[in-house]
Amino acid sequence: FTPIGGYLPHRQNVNSYLPHRQNVNSYLPHRQNVNSYLPHRQNVNSYLPHRQNVNSYLPHRQNVNSYLPHIHNVYSYLPHIQNVNSYLPHRQNVNSYLPHRQNVNSYLPHRQNVNSYLPHRQNVYSYLPHRQNVNSYLPHRQNVNSYLPHRQNVYSYLPHRQNVNSYLPHRQNVNSYLPHRHNVNSYLAHRQNVNSYLPHRQNVNSYLPHRQNVYSYLPHRQNVYSYLPHRQNVNSYLPHRQNVYSYLPHRQNVYSYLPHRQNVNSYLPHRQNVNSYLPHRQNVNSYLPHRQNVNSYLPHRQNVYSYLPHRQNVYSYLPHRQNVYSYLPHRQNVNSYLPHRQNVYSSIQANKHTTVTHSHSYREDSRLHG
Repeated sequence: FTPIGGYLPHRQNVNSYLPHRQNVNSYLPHRQNVNSYLPHRQNVNSYLPHRQNVNSYLPHRQNVNSYLPHIHNVYSYLPHIQNVNSYLPHRQNVNSYLPHRQNVNSYLPHRQNVNSYLPHRQNVYSYLPHRQNVNSYLPHRQNVNSYLPHRQNVYSYLPHRQNVNSYLPHRQNVNSYLPHRHNVNSYLAHRQNVNSYLPHRQNVNSYLPHRQNVYSYLPHRQNVYSYLPHRQNVNSYLPHRQNVYSYLPHRQNVYSYLPHRQNVNSYLPHRQNVNSYLPHRQNVNSYLPHRQNVNSYLPHRQNVYSYLPHRQNVYSYLPHRQNVYSYLPHRQNVNSYLPHRQNVYSSIQANKHTTVTHSHSYREDSRLHG
C-alpha cells in the first residue's frame, strides 16, 4: 500500500487549509456579531413592520367580520348550512330514496347468505389446495434446507461469512492497510480496487450459488403454476371472479336503485349554481382585501433584500460559500484520489442488465397471469 501521509491534508491538520475551522469569527462575520450586519436580529420591529403592529396594515386581522361576510353570518347566504334537510333530501329520510339502506338483503344477495354463492367462503380447502396442506405442493415449505442450500450452511459457500478477517483485510487491522484510519488516509486504499481483497465482490456467482441459477434449487420460482393451482386459472375455482354481475346486482346498474347517483343536481341545489348562494365564491377580492394586492400593505413581501441584507449577497460576508475549492481541496477533484469514483459504471453494467431483464420478465408474467 501507499505509504502513510500527505494525501488528504484536510484530515491531517484541519486548520492548515480549512480556515473556517481555525477561527470561525475571523472570516465568518455572521458568527462574530450577528447584530452588526444582520439587522433583522437587531430590532425586528425597526424594519419588519409586519411585526410591529399587525393590525395597522393587515386589515384582515383587524376585524374579520367587517369585510369577511361569510364569517359574519354564515347562515345569511349559506342556505345549505341553514337547514340541511330543506333542500338536501338525502338528509331528510335516507330510506325514502336510498333503497340500498332500507333492506340490504332484499337486493344485495351477497349480504344474504355469503356461502350460498360465494363458495370460496364455504370451505376454503375444497378448492384452494394451497390452504389444505402447504407442504404437499409447496416444497419450499417442506424442508427449506433440502433445496435451498444457501440456508443449509452459509459458511460452506459464503466464504465472506466464514472468517471475515481471512480475506477482508480491512476488518483485520484497520490501521495496517487503511491509512485513512491510520493517519488520515492515503487515498482510501480499500476503495481503490475493491476486487483485489474483497473476493465476494469479484464474482458473486463463484461462491454464491443461490445467485447463479435461482431456478436450479428454488423450484417454487421455476414454474409457479405447476404446484400453485390458484395461479393457474383463477376463475376455475374462484367463481366470484367469473362474473361479478351475476350475483352482485349492485354492480350491474348503479342508478337503478341508487337514485342519488342519477341526477345529483335535481335535489342537491348546492351543486347547481355555487355562486347563487355562496357569495364568498363570487368575487374574492371584493371583500377580501388581503387577497387584492399583497404588496400594498405587506411590505415585507415587497422587496426582501431592502431590509434583509443577509439575503442580498451571501458571498459578501460568507467567504466559506464563495469558493469551496479554494481551501477545501478534497472537493476539488474527487477522482484524483478517490479512484472508486472514476469509472463507476463499468463495474456494475452486467448487474444492471441482469436486474432489468428479471424485472421485465416478472412484469410480463404478472400481466399475463396475475
